[in-house]
Amino acid sequence: MSSWWSSGGSSYGGGGYSSGGWQSQKPPQQQQKPSSAASARPTSAAAANGGNRPSGGPTSNLMKPSSGVRPAAPQAPAQNRPSGRVGKPSTIGSSSSVGATRRAPPPPSGGQGSGGGDRPEFRVTSNSTKKDEIGIETLMGDYTKRGENHGRPYFQKGQKIPGHEEVQVYMYYWDNRDGADFSGWWFGNEVGGTQVWARSDSHGPAPPRVGWRIPWDAPHPEHGLLMCDPISGGGASIPPWQRGERGGAAQEMRERQRRQEEEKAKKAEEDRIKAKRAEEAKKEKDQNDFNASLSSAQDKVNVSEEALEVVLQLSQPLLSDLSDDMGETMQQVLHEVEEAVKTAQEKVLDAQTEVGQKTEAAKKYCAEVKKNASNQYSGLQKKLTEFQNKLSPLKNIKAEMEKRLKTRAALAAITEKLDSSEVELEKVSMMTAQTSRQMTDDEVAAALETLVPARRSIADAEKKLADLGKVVDPQNATKKNELTKSKDRAATTADKLYQLLNKQKEGIQAAEKVAEATRQVVDAEACLSACQEAEMPFLKGIEILPPDESTTAISECEEASKKADSKILETRSLIKQALNAFKKLSHEVSQPAAQELSTQTKKLDVIDRKVMEFKKETVARKVAAMLAEVTDSVVSTESKVETLGKACEAIPSESLDSIELDALKELIETAISAEKTASAELTKSRKIVSSRQKGSGHSEDAAMKKLLERVNTCQATIIGHRKLANSGEKLIQGKAVLVAQQEVLLKVQDSIEVAEQATNPENAEQPPDEEIETMGKTMTEAKQTLKTVLSALEAKLNGAPAPLSKSLKAAIERCGSLQERASKLLDITRARREAVAVEGMSKAGADKLEELKASVKALDEAELPFIKGVELALEESRPQVEICEKALADSEALLKSFRSFLAEKKQEVKKFAKAASDKATEAFEKLNTELGESSTKISQFKKDTTERRATVDLEICSELIAEVATAAKKAEEALAPFSDENLGTEEENRVLYALLKASEKAEAAAKSALAARRHDAKGNASRTEAVDKLAEKLKEASAEVSKHCKVGRIHEKKYVAQALRAEVTAEIEALEAKLEKTKEVCAPLVEEKGLKYLVANTVETLLQAWKEEKQGKGLSVERLFDEMTEKRGSFTKEAFDAYLLKLPETLSKDELEFAPERRSQIFDHMDSDNTGEITLANFQALFVETFVCCKPVTITDKLAVKDSKMVMKLELGDAVEALGDIEVDESTSMKRMECKSCSSGSTGFVTVEGNQGTKYLEKTSAFEKAREEIDRSVAATGKACSQLSSHLTSKSKELNNVLKNNKDSNTGPLAEVSKELNTKMKSRVSSAQSTLDSLRRQVEEQKKAFKAKEESEKKAYIALRDEKAAKKILVPVQAKGKAAEDLVKTVKEAASPLLSITGEAEQLAFATPLDVEEAVSVKVKEAVAFIDQFKALIATQKASLSELSSLPGAASLAKKELHAMVRKGDSLMKSLNQCENQLRTAISKIVDHTQDVTAAALRQTMSKDQIDAVALFAKFSGGADKAEESAFCDFAIQQTGEKASRQQLQLLCRQLDGKTISKAAFRRFLQQYYEVIKTIAITNDFNISKGKSLRKAEVGETVEVLEGPVSEEKTGMARVRVRALVDNMEGWISLTGSQGTSFLKEIPKPFYYCKHETTLSSSSGVGAKVRQIEQDEVLEVLEGPKKETFPPTIKAKVKATKDGATGWLVIKDRTGETMAEADTRLFICVQPIAITDNVNIKECKVIRKLAIGELFKLDEGDDAKSSEGGVDRIRGKACTDDAAGWITLKGNAGTLYVEATKKHYTALAEAPLTKSHGSSEKVRSLEAGEALEVLEGPKEEKAKPELRCHGRALLDGAEGWFTVGSSMATWTMEYVCKASTPLQDGLTEGKDLRSIEVGEKLVWLEGPTRDEAAGVLTIKAKAKKDGLVGYATLRSKEGTAYLLSATR
Repeated sequence: MSSWWSSGGSSYGGGGYSSGGWQSQKPPQQQQKPSSAASARPTSAAAANGGNRPSGGPTSNLMKPSSGVRPAAPQAPAQNRPSGRVGKPSTIGSSSSVGATRRAPPPPSGGQGSGGGDRPEFRVTSNSTKKDEIGIETLMGDYTKRGENHGRPYFQKGQKIPGHEEVQVYMYYWDNRDGADFSGWWFGNEVGGTQVWARSDSHGPAPPRVGWRIPWDAPHPEHGLLMCDPISGGGASIPPWQRGERGGAAQEMRERQRRQEEEKAKKAEEDRIKAKRAEEAKKEKDQNDFNASLSSAQDKVNVSEEALEVVLQLSQPLLSDLSDDMGETMQQVLHEVEEAVKTAQEKVLDAQTEVGQKTEAAKKYCAEVKKNASNQYSGLQKKLTEFQNKLSPLKNIKAEMEKRLKTRAALAAITEKLDSSEVELEKVSMMTAQTSRQMTDDEVAAALETLVPARRSIADAEKKLADLGKVVDPQNATKKNELTKSKDRAATTADKLYQLLNKQKEGIQAAEKVAEATRQVVDAEACLSACQEAEMPFLKGIEILPPDESTTAISECEEASKKADSKILETRSLIKQALNAFKKLSHEVSQPAAQELSTQTKKLDVIDRKVMEFKKETVARKVAAMLAEVTDSVVSTESKVETLGKACEAIPSESLDSIELDALKELIETAISAEKTASAELTKSRKIVSSRQKGSGHSEDAAMKKLLERVNTCQATIIGHRKLANSGEKLIQGKAVLVAQQEVLLKVQDSIEVAEQATNPENAEQPPDEEIETMGKTMTEAKQTLKTVLSALEAKLNGAPAPLSKSLKAAIERCGSLQERASKLLDITRARREAVAVEGMSKAGADKLEELKASVKALDEAELPFIKGVELALEESRPQVEICEKALADSEALLKSFRSFLAEKKQEVKKFAKAASDKATEAFEKLNTELGESSTKISQFKKDTTERRATVDLEICSELIAEVATAAKKAEEALAPFSDENLGTEEENRVLYALLKASEKAEAAAKSALAARRHDAKGNASRTEAVDKLAEKLKEASAEVSKHCKVGRIHEKKYVAQALRAEVTAEIEALEAKLEKTKEVCAPLVEEKGLKYLVANTVETLLQAWKEEKQGKGLSVERLFDEMTEKRGSFTKEAFDAYLLKLPETLSKDELEFAPERRSQIFDHMDSDNTGEITLANFQALFVETFVCCKPVTITDKLAVKDSKMVMKLELGDAVEALGDIEVDESTSMKRMECKSCSSGSTGFVTVEGNQGTKYLEKTSAFEKAREEIDRSVAATGKACSQLSSHLTSKSKELNNVLKNNKDSNTGPLAEVSKELNTKMKSRVSSAQSTLDSLRRQVEEQKKAFKAKEESEKKAYIALRDEKAAKKILVPVQAKGKAAEDLVKTVKEAASPLLSITGEAEQLAFATPLDVEEAVSVKVKEAVAFIDQFKALIATQKASLSELSSLPGAASLAKKELHAMVRKGDSLMKSLNQCENQLRTAISKIVDHTQDVTAAALRQTMSKDQIDAVALFAKFSGGADKAEESAFCDFAIQQTGEKASRQQLQLLCRQLDGKTISKAAFRRFLQQYYEVIKTIAITNDFNISKGKSLRKAEVGETVEVLEGPVSEEKTGMARVRVRALVDNMEGWISLTGSQGTSFLKEIPKPFYYCKHETTLSSSSGVGAKVRQIEQDEVLEVLEGPKKETFPPTIKAKVKATKDGATGWLVIKDRTGETMAEADTRLFICVQPIAITDNVNIKECKVIRKLAIGELFKLDEGDDAKSSEGGVDRIRGKACTDDAAGWITLKGNAGTLYVEATKKHYTALAEAPLTKSHGSSEKVRSLEAGEALEVLEGPKEEKAKPELRCHGRALLDGAEGWFTVGSSMATWTMEYVCKASTPLQDGLTEGKDLRSIEVGEKLVWLEGPTRDEAAGVLTIKAKAKKDGLVGYATLRSKEGTAYLLSATR
């Protein structure tokens, strides 16, 4: 057993475990909390008087012991003691300070021995059997108070510790200053010292009895290990070692004497045998050396082992419980582990070296000692090798930890991927659940879209698992194996689903191919039909058709056959491809698809065969018409060729001189046109001949060859003429050039002749110099012109036609002659021209020089303002600089021009003769000299101007920056009016955007100017500095511009969003309008059920009868109408009705018998012009019939097909109007008729039916026409809907693309409008689509219904017979209905005395409303009874309908009439109810008025007499709780001064509480409440001028009227004295202002009802609970609502041990009430252990096994624990099933079976367990005492401010505060029935008056009241339906709601 303290052990972190004991050394104040491997005590030490920290830092408590024998110290707990320790434990030295570097405060006088004169207050004991093992006796003893520390007393142990008397033991308290983990009660060697032994978490005023942790950082306290009990009596007890102190000293002396005697004897013995042992000296010496060496080696090994233990202790928690946190703390811990490993390795290496050296030294020992030494040292080496092996894996623990964490993270990522994949696979499994049906393409795509990412995730997970390689650590390895299995399962499932989807995909592909093939076959059938239609002209019986018609018909046939062949070929190819594709599909998919394709192939073969036959017939028809067409074409071509020849002969062939240009153009154009016409005709003829040759037979070959030769001849002729015609363009162009150049030559010739004449030497006078100069210029220009003319003529000469070439050559020769003449003239005048030129140059130079000098002088004038010595302002300097720059530019331009002039002239005079050249050079030199002076002045001026420009530019730049700031300000002002609500008009936005653009433009201009100035300022420091300053100003201004532009852009988005919204809205409205028009088109069918079409069918039936009559009698339409009308000329409605009535009998046709309604409808139909009569024109219009083409046919000009010509062709759907009856063409047996096309108006004859029965025309009914129009309209609207939907989608995509490029993609106006597009607007389009779909369905339904009605109409005459029988059934019912109407009238008459009054004042003054109410009530009952009889008669008559036929006509009409009678009865009942309601409303107004008058008067009495409502009630009730109606009326009349009549007061009393009025009802009656609607002051006096304001009443505040309203005399304003509910302040408020402004609005008295059970508290804040408010309870508001803030709530997610229920529990609510607390008596099973019935293990019986993880609760009391034979036993019960008994806590071998748990709580009271953190949905209620496991939390949840009201419960009058929230809602006196319940006449065991129906409304009178017998809440209420008063239950005991407040 090791000693209490160790001197040779190692410590970690300045404290913790040291070899042989447990202790802690306190770290410095600023040191962080130590790790769990070496925790430290709190850092502050306290003196006895106040807890101040003593000076001095911590030092090591591990000191090397001195030699000598010392008494054994008490044993302290050995924590994590290393196994296999070599050597003996060290003992403490006498000179040691026992680990304490600071002393405790000196004890008070009296000493420390046994407590001196102070009486001990606490005794520390232990019941544990471990006390000998862990040294608890060190702490056991009596403790005396020595002072205070941290607000608590501290105590010193009185007894000494034998052998360590200098060691003191203190028990003291430490607060939270060093953290919660270092607070509580402590045992230590000093108060706040560095060495501690035990700790308790308690913060009580005195040391706790139990709960001590030993060591102080033990995971949990051990019960009974240490107990601290107060001493009630006197002196202290003395421990055993203290009682035996004297006896021990004597024994020690005797022992010492004994040892001395033994030593003397030994010495004598040694001297005697000294010689004998000489030989053993060496052995003894070796042995001694060995022992010393072994001891040293063992010490080294021990040090290594201890270092290893430290490493293992540090690393084991890290390796066993891998943390995800690799933060700074963990990095530090890992670093410390690695350092410890390094230290341990060094010590192991040192030990190995030492042992190796000792082993070598042992080889010199004698054999016996050497052998022993070798064994010992080998053992040590082996142990060191083991140490090294354990350390090796930990050398790189940091890398290993990081690797494990990476592996864990990788596994977590893989887990997440696999979990996600499993979810996706589950989705796909659900999608493919119904494998029996073929999925749609979208379904397969959706499934694949879900499956593919899942497979990808699985593959990714597989790759990542493979990348992980072999995982060493068990946790990650297990996880990897699980994930691998999960991955394999998911992959298998994914593969199966993928295969299934592939099959579905194959099915879709096969179905698509079959459908496509089917569509192609249908298209081929359509092509065949087109072929058949194309050959129709040949089927009229005419063998040879006219050429045009034949050509067209054959062309159509060929085109149709070509399309048919193409379509058949395409279809065969498609089917072949499909069959090939099916080979790749599975058999179960491909087989049925192939069979379907086989069917389509057979159909295609039939079509192909028919097309082949058609092609053969077409070829035969084509050959028949071929030859005639070819001849005509060739003749036509020859005619055109002849015309071309004549046109070409007119063109000149010699020369063009004789013809004008326009005439030539006309001839050329004629020839070209003739050539084109002839060529086109030739091409046409050749095509016809070629095409006819292909189809011609042998008999036509010769004729075809001759025709072909003629065609070839025509072609050769055309080619010959084409060359001349094509050269015509060149002739025209050349002629045009020739004409133009000849005119130029003529002018040049004239000028040359003039010059020649002037320079003729024979002339006496020679021309002057000016004329010579002009002449030279003219000749030079003439030569240049002639050169140009020559080039133009030569360009046209190359390749010119002969006539043109001749003319061009003549013109060229003329041009050359003129050139020679001009050159000659120039030579003659050269000398004079050069002299004149030199003189002119000199003069021009002098002029330019003067002009330059003038400009230089202008520079001086421009510069003058700058050199006056006055600084110019920008507005002056800027234009002046511009003037200077302009002057400079002018001067420089003149200078440049002058220099250019001189250079040019110098070059020019070089060509002159020498005399002229020298003279010019001399003049130029003089000019050049003067030019230099001016140039110098200009250069200087330019330099000065540049400087001035730089200065002005800087000022301009500054001004531009100022403009930016101004523009920003304007933009800000422009933005000001805009807001989210005001987006502005388009003009305002345009102005705004212009300003923003201007500000940006100004900013750009300023930046550009500033950049230019910065460039200009390079190398100039002062300018650069000025530019930098301007840049700062620009930066500020730019920031403002950016800010406003940003706001502007936001507004722009809003405006754009608004515009887009308006645009889309307009389109939607247009669609909706179109939909409405479609509804109108469909209305006759959908809404009118096709009545007009049925009438039209009836008229058609009549028309057929009239036609038969007309034909039978041989009458015309006019004669027939005369006969029908008896020559009256027209039918009136009555006459026509009489005619139709007789018609069935006249014509012997029963089907012409129509009902009166139908006869009227027929008249209206025929009276199409609404004249009120049927005229001959109306009648004739019936005989105008329209037919529709159902098969293409032609209209011909004659009845007989044989001799007729086609007028036009009718296509499918074309309509024609019949102009006569249908006749038979005898030659063809076809039925034909004369007709007129409705589209073109063309007339002719058309075949109605062929001789084989084929129908070409059909007569359409009105319904068919309407159906087509409806279908077109619905289709058009559907298309518009689809287009708009696509447009919306497109707009949405555009918006999304814009939003993606913006940062605010999820917010802003564009995002809002995008959301609106995708929701609201798409919803409207979808709604329109839905409406259209619904309309389409209705149309289809009505189409079907119409067909049924048509069939029914044919049997209408049978229904007419039924109708007569139905009349007999209906007559008595109708009579009864009339009587019921009369009764209802009497009710209205009874109510009229009150309801007939129109004026409100007169109605309110009506004195006898009670009489009217009672009279009406009686008559209403009588009327209701009669109406019930009326309904019974209807039911009887309905049974008689079975006598009618099964046809729906009469029976349905009678049934409808009876239904109408039922509705009439309902209507009469409704009328009664309406009359009652009107009367009730009027009476209610009277009662309300009476209430106002009476209440005001009574409140005035209360104010006057200073009494409350209860005292006022006592005045007329005689002190009873209820008063009679008469007493109330008498008292009210007395108080109001007869302002209300007795009957009015009677009604008021009955409304309040029946015929008696209770005290509570009277109190409510007098209460009046107002809401403040405009801020108004509350004053302390009625008189406004005298009153002072108490405070301001805020809008929305509620006040109760205490007195008034009373009008103030001066102002006339109504004033009321009120109490504010929010703070109970009383004062006066005006109802209205002097100008009529309303300040208050009357409201009902505020009540709340309870929706969910809640708490009624005693205070508005945290207060005591008054009671729970039940569901449906009602509370009247006495004060509030006002806002309150509550303390936070503590919640935790828990699992109930009892049944595993999981949810959230409030641990501590906002009121401070604790619902659950941590239970120290709860233990969790860590090893399976039996629950037995007895503490004795040998005698007990097993109740059941306690499984790992189960909770076991310790019973209370000391007898619940036992420790015998080294086995710790506890008594309690299992939390799962309450199985009670004993279990073993810790076995005799140290096995721990259960341990205390910190994660388990015990419910202290019944509390709800909710589903989620913020939910109120309850999982179940937890019972008090239930054990709970904390899964998450506890968490603190801050409470939101709540509105609190002070209220009074109507149930029992309990008052308190409640929260206005989800549990409470406003209440009104009206209830609605939700489930039928009886209305009873009494509260308990009452009789049922009647049943309250669902939806019925009741008015509350009293309650709620508890029915104790039934356990439910009931109210007294009056039914609105009939005024019946009774009691009704609100809610059943099971929770079914019968009545709910109307506001709910």
